Amino acid sequence: MIGKRMVTALVALGMVVLVAGCSQAATPAPFGGNGALFVGNSTLEAAGLATFAAPQVGGTQQAGIWVGGSGRVVVTPDLVLLTLGVEARADTVELARSQAATAMAAIIAVLTGSGIQEQDIRTQYFSIQPEYVWDDVARRQEIVGYRVSNTVSVKVRDLEGVGTLIDDVASAGGDLVRINNISFTIENPEQYAAQAREAAVQDAMAKAQQFAQLTGVTLDRLVYIAESSASVPMARQFDGPSLAFAEAKAAPPTPISGGEVDIIIRIQAVFSIA
Repeated sequence: MIGKRMVTALVALGMVVLVAGCSQAATPAPFGGNGALFVGNSTLEAAGLATFAAPQVGGTQQAGIWVGGSGRVVVTPDLVLLTLGVEARADTVELARSQAATAMAAIIAVLTGSGIQEQDIRTQYFSIQPEYVWDDVARRQEIVGYRVSNTVSVKVRDLEGVGTLIDDVASAGGDLVRINNISFTIENPEQYAAQAREAAVQDAMAKAQQFAQLTGVTLDRLVYIAESSASVPMARQFDGPSLAFAEAKAAPPTPISGGEVDIIIRIQAVFSIA
């Protein structure tokens, strides 16, 4: 009888300890979760709460103010990247190749005649491929012809004349012409990237000052800074199905607008606090 009473008492005591442990575990830790602002170790004994320890990363305590900054510069593009080519189909490889070669030679003549240097014209893609149809009677694919594709990428620095250049290329290549892509960029973007980087640093410092004022701490020295990402640049790009120009001569001049290019730099910075 005494043994049963002792067991009952021990079980009851265990339940009390278990309930007390669960109650403590359910109490939310102060400043829980990840944040952009860390102010080191602080005690909240007056409020009856446990000491807060900043998260550990690689064995080093994150103490200080952590911020991100971004800078943006808007620039008018000075370079057009034009991707164009020809595509010919014929019953034989030689006929398809000959048609494609003739059309591409006429296009290259237009490009160089417009003042584009040979080093700014680069072959990007060339292929000779058979074309098939399915023969239901023989239950197999049959070759019905051949397709020759030849694509070049071209740097065009005369933005005002891009529309006229496209029209001339379409006229020279006829129905075989394909315009695959046109995009606008900056040939030497580093000077503008430097401006965006400066703006990103100023943005980060302003944020750090605001955090310090809001939390009542004193902002100390910069202990870490890194460029996290850069967009330098790629802007307003047309990228869709290849276009054929069957009636280029009858159409009005092709309107082309370069718009603006955004150069964006993002950084991360860490400041210590006093």
